[in-house]
Amino acid sequence: MGRRVAPEAFFWILHVGIFVVWFPAVLTARSVVDNVNRRDFWKVVLRGSPEWMRYMVYGFFGYAFVNFLLFMTNAPTGNNGPNPPAAV
Repeated sequence: MGRRVAPEAFFWILHVGIFVVWFPAVLTARSVVDNVNRRDFWKVVLRGSPEWMRYMVYGFFGYAFVNFLLFMTNAPTGNNGPNPPAAV
């Protein structure tokens, strides 16, 4: 909607903070999967989890894909200065 909802520093903290969760998740997934075929990676990682969680993970991937496509079609071109539009 074009309005700032929080100071810019909070958004940078989120961008850096994702790695606090991402690195342990990658290391855990690698130790769980070992030498499994890449096609079966998510089946092995999500083995033992509730069925709703598997649907949620697949839903997140679908959401990310659709969100990226919408961004690519709505992103402005050229130099927009220090305050890019909300689509960015």
